[in-house]
Amino acid sequence: IRAVSRLQRNRQGAANAETILRMMMQQQHDNDNNGNAQQSPSPPVISPDTQAYSMVLHAWAQCERREMNGDAAQRAEDILVHMIREHDQNGKNVKPNTKSFTTCISAWANCARHVSKAAEKAQQLLDVLLQLHKKYPDDPDFKPDSSIGNSVLSAWSRSHRPDALQRTLESMEVLKSFATPDLYSYNCVLHAYSMQGDAKSAMELLDALILSSSNTNTTTSLIPSQQPIQPDVLSYNAVLNALAKSSSSNTSSTIAEELFHRMNVKPTNITYTSLIRCLSDQPEKALQYFDECPEPDSITYLTILRVIEKHNEVRLEYTNRVFRVLRQQEERQRRQQPGIKEDVFWKFLELYNGMGLERSVWMEHARPVVAECQRRGLISRRVFGLLGEAMSQPGGQAFGALMGDDVLLPEHSRNVSPKYRP
Repeated sequence: IRAVSRLQRNRQGAANAETILRMMMQQQHDNDNNGNAQQSPSPPVISPDTQAYSMVLHAWAQCERREMNGDAAQRAEDILVHMIREHDQNGKNVKPNTKSFTTCISAWANCARHVSKAAEKAQQLLDVLLQLHKKYPDDPDFKPDSSIGNSVLSAWSRSHRPDALQRTLESMEVLKSFATPDLYSYNCVLHAYSMQGDAKSAMELLDALILSSSNTNTTTSLIPSQQPIQPDVLSYNAVLNALAKSSSSNTSSTIAEELFHRMNVKPTNITYTSLIRCLSDQPEKALQYFDECPEPDSITYLTILRVIEKHNEVRLEYTNRVFRVLRQQEERQRRQQPGIKEDVFWKFLELYNGMGLERSVWMEHARPVVAECQRRGLISRRVFGLLGEAMSQPGGQAFGALMGDDVLLPEHSRNVSPKYRP
């Protein structure tokens, strides 16, 4: 079981591991039913134990991290339910434990953004463990810990359900009943505030964390533990994202800048992207922070371009500045991380198309964008569509006219999904 699940780290490996487990389960079942009727000695039956079940459960949980559609999480839960049933009926070789529950709950948490029932399923499994702990209070295998509480918190904070924030706060109270919340716990709550755009509550919690980290003897209603908890970059990113979603943009931009300069951790692309979103009414300042971002990714580029799109008076100048940054970043990015995605080049062209430029001026600005897109193998149907729209002719002819009758080769679309290639 270990071999097939580790060598085939995919759905097929998990399915093969489960096949072996079920073969062992069937042999045990046949032996239990027929053992007393047999007169001659029979070969020994190897019954599956906790470790065998746990390895199969883990294999399915790992699949869910990649698939995120809930199917593998359900397969993991089915294994866990069978473990619980075996323990209740026999109580010998098979016994679920806190780690089994945590693995399964984490699988549901991994797909909580995409599967509406995932967070509820995670909550139900925690409830089962809490019932087992109540039934066997002295058994350490059924004692819940912060890891399992955090997994449920993560599921609720990632969920897009309308009650996700309320359920996240309720899950935090449940966690406090059996364990001490840690930074991961509070980051889950901050993320839930962020998803709802509740900047006020997010700021209050972050301030409480900062106060806690600076004074070990300080406790508040939000951070009851006297153990200092130092907020990390994820904490700040969540609050900045909440501010970006807040309706009061003027106040949010001021608070966001102040918060950014208060950070005592290194900002990430997400930090800069959220800050730029907060400054959507101040394009010059947003562009300054964009220039500070060491390695902007596709989301950062799209965010600054959407900010620029709102301001006609600087649209052409600032779009050109951003494109110059992209070209300068090219060599470093090729060495260190995946390249910029097709939608960034599509957005550049959409902006140029919307500026009402004369054709010769439009071609002057669009040509280097298409050339860079072509070099990176990102010419798509969408790009062709924008070229055709700007030049009032089919996309292929527009491409040829813009690029000097250059022929579109397969390599020019090599990094585009086949169904989106022109």
